[in-house]
Parts: sequence; structure tokens; C-alpha cells
Amino acid sequence: MGKTESRAVALLEKPLYTEVLNMIHESALRAKSRRQVEKRRLAAQRQRAHSADVDRTRRVKPASSENPWMTEYMRCYSARA
Repeated sequence: MGKTESRAVALLEKPLYTEVLNMIHESALRAKSRRQVEKRRLAAQRQRAHSADVDRTRRVKPASSENPWMTEYMRCYSARA
């Protein structure tokens, strides 16, 4: 192979190299966006779980000793039992 032939081959190979780089870049961008979507999905899931826990704690009835309508007699009776 002469110098001109090797130069022609090098010129032909160069666009292929940039195409490979572009493919790698596109793949990396897809992976990045996939990770971001997954991160957002997990954050929303975590937020839903947290808000469900907060709602559950609000719905729980207070202990009978904390009930303001409980009479003194009932309070003393339950303390003896």
C-alpha cells in the first residue's frame, strides 16, 4: 500500500470513528435519561409512601387515657386493672 492509499484509508476510517463516538454519546445520553426517570419514579414512590404513613398516624385514635371525655371513675378503674 502506498502513502496515498493509506491516507485514503485513514480518511475513510475517521468518519467511522466519529460515528462510533456519536453512538457512544447517544447511548450515554439514553442511559442518563433512563437513570433520571428511574430516580424521579422512586422519589414519587417514596413521597407517596411517606404521605400514607402520615395519614395513617393521623387516623390512629388516641389512647384511652388521652381521651378528654373519659370520666375520672373510668380512669381510676382502668388504672387498677
